[in-house]
Amino acid sequence: MKSKALLVLLALAAVAPPAAAKSTAFSQVHAADDGLAPDGKRGFGLALKQKGVSELFRSKDPEDRAFFDELTEVSNATRALLLSLRQHYVDRGYFQFLPGSAGDDMAALHAAYAKSYDMPARELAAGDARSRALASMLVDTRFNTRRELVSRAEVAVLDLERARAVFSGTVNGFVILSEAEIEHIAARADLASAELRALRSDLEVLKPGPDDKVAGAEETQLARKLLEIGRIADEKTRATELVALLDPRRALESRMQLLLFSARVEPKLAPLRQWRDRVLKTAADIRAKVLELIPGTTEGEAAQPEIARMKKTDRLNQAATLAVQGLGNDPLDADLAWAAGHSRYIFVPDLVAVTYFDRYLVLVGIRTGDPIPGNGRKMTPREQEAFDAVVSFKR
Repeated sequence: MKSKALLVLLALAAVAPPAAAKSTAFSQVHAADDGLAPDGKRGFGLALKQKGVSELFRSKDPEDRAFFDELTEVSNATRALLLSLRQHYVDRGYFQFLPGSAGDDMAALHAAYAKSYDMPARELAAGDARSRALASMLVDTRFNTRRELVSRAEVAVLDLERARAVFSGTVNGFVILSEAEIEHIAARADLASAELRALRSDLEVLKPGPDDKVAGAEETQLARKLLEIGRIADEKTRATELVALLDPRRALESRMQLLLFSARVEPKLAPLRQWRDRVLKTAADIRAKVLELIPGTTEGEAAQPEIARMKKTDRLNQAATLAVQGLGNDPLDADLAWAAGHSRYIFVPDLVAVTYFDRYLVLVGIRTGDPIPGNGRKMTPREQEAFDAVVSFKR
């Protein structure tokens, strides 16, 4: 195994992520060797190297086990809170604000609602199920107080779980990470754990009670009034009445947000989220280009004429280079990991391609060594391709 690791490290050196991928915003707030998360609790720390990852994940030290147990507990507890909120939104009919194909996607609901929050008049005027859902959300103080918290919690849970899975994959699989990627992932995991510890307390406080399946009398009356205002023909009058009704609710939301526990740690977390958002945006832009370059993907089939005219080999070579660049910005991007493996494996079915395929599998929750990989669910074509490549290489 040592010889394989040496070969892949040499190969990866030629396609290492750019230095810009380092978590500079994180290190500006915390010393690289303090081993703490932003809230002062134990973390992975920025001084982490692959040797440290291996030692930590193999450790039987009670303190190390307690560290992982705490991460698991806060992740699971937050997931349970998010599930209960999703059901609450179903009970309240909030998902009717989304097209039917969106289902009960809370992230999609919050994103769509945010676009209508400041200028809801047009949607309210329709008077349909979507309008009624919007009116109900606009006057739901708890919904508006916690919606950003919920969005942050969903991202944090995924980041923490994916970071742990990828680190574990370097110990128990073929995943290979550069030092920059290890630092980046450690920073993301420590930010996520700090976020979850703060958000969990707030989500517990704002958790709907058993009597909250339907709106109370005050909220019902206000929502009905909003729908009436939405039908006012005169634009100026409509805008004035909307402000008069909604401003007191928004003032109440602001006061409640200031009392949240997460508000106290926000000065430490905000710059780190800004760093994460920047690198994720860069990675997303690269991902779009990569998928357009790969023939056979939805994006590739709809590629711009100048890309469609390229030779397949040229498209895949460019995709491979760009995918590795994208992973330098987001080492936890499953699509980029698949693209890096797929684009290389077609030409050179070697260990480097397998490391990217194995990272992809880890990120989508599939381990080739499990008795029932993926808990028995049917794999997608991409998952099957990656799975077959890793299993074949292991043989």
